[in-house]
Amino acid sequence: MTLILNRKDVMQVLDMKDCINVVEKAFAELSNGSAVLPLRTVIKPEGGVSLYMPAFLKESGALACKVVTVYKNNPAHCSQDRRGKRRCH
Repeated sequence: MTLILNRKDVMQVLDMKDCINVVEKAFAELSNGSAVLPLRTVIKPEGGVSLYMPAFLKESGALACKVVTVYKNNPAHCSQDRRGKRRCH
């Protein structure tokens, strides 16, 4: 099941100290070669762009994909900006 978190959700469950520790561990995995971090995939549908940035940390078992979509005319169709949603499981 996909879990989509907004800023308020993240702020309720994480504090800065926890975030710093997790990012430090992720960079350590990247440095020691146990992170799988393929190049960003770019898809360019008419009028926009979609960016897919997957990552897997072997030691911690964390798997995520950051998806960013940008459409030139999106602000005219949406009441709020929906760019940069993170899908994690």
